[in-house]
Amino acid sequence: MLRTNLRERPGKNFIAFVAACLLLVAAAFAGYAGQPVIWEISGRADLLKGDARGVSISDTGVLMLAPRLNEVFNTEQAFIWSSAVDGQGNVYLGTGHDGKVYRVSPDGRGTLLYDAPELDVTALITGRDGSVYAGTSPDGKVYRIAADGHAEVFFDPADKYIWSLAVLNDGSLAVATGDNGKLYRVRTAGAKPESSLLIATNQTHVMSLAVTEQ
Repeated sequence: MLRTNLRERPGKNFIAFVAACLLLVAAAFAGYAGQPVIWEISGRADLLKGDARGVSISDTGVLMLAPRLNEVFNTEQAFIWSSAVDGQGNVYLGTGHDGKVYRVSPDGRGTLLYDAPELDVTALITGRDGSVYAGTSPDGKVYRIAADGHAEVFFDPADKYIWSLAVLNDGSLAVATGDNGKLYRVRTAGAKPESSLLIATNQTHVMSLAVTEQ
C-alpha cells in the first residue's frame, strides 16, 4: 500500500516529508534557544572588549552613564593640537599636519581663519585685544592673527616647538618651547629672543602654562 501511494502521489509525500523535517529542526532549535545563557564579566578589561554606547567605564570597572556627544564641526584634519575660546564664545582650533587655524562660532559654523606655513599649530591663546596668538611647530613661531585672518609673526625664537602660550597679568605673552625647554616673556611684536628669555630649564620641553591672578 505504501509503494502504491508513493507512485501515485510522489509530490505530496515529498512535500510532507520535507515539512516534517523542518518542523523537527525548528523544534530542536527552539528548545536550544530557550535555554538560559549565563556569562560572567569581571573587571575593566572584560568590559573594554565590548562596544560601550552611552556609558563610560571607570578605571575600577564601574559602568556609568556617559555625556551625550554631538559633532559640532569637522575640520577634516588629521589632528587637533590646540584650542582657545574668546569672549564672544568663538572656539579656535589649531590643527595638523596642514597647520591650519579654524574659528567655530557659537552656532557651530566653522571657517578657516589662517593657514600657517608650518605643519602644526600646537598652541593657541586669545589676547586682550581680541587677537589670536598661534604657536607652530616644527619651525617654532608665534603668529598674531587678526579677526579678518590677517597674520604676522609676533615672536620667532630659535626653538623648534611652541608648546604652550599664556597671557600674563601685565599683558605680555608667555611662550613655552622645546626642544631646549625655555620659557619666554614677550612684551612686544618682534622682540628679540635673548632679551625675552624668562627662564632656561634643564628639561627638554615646557609643555603647559597656567597664570595665577594677582
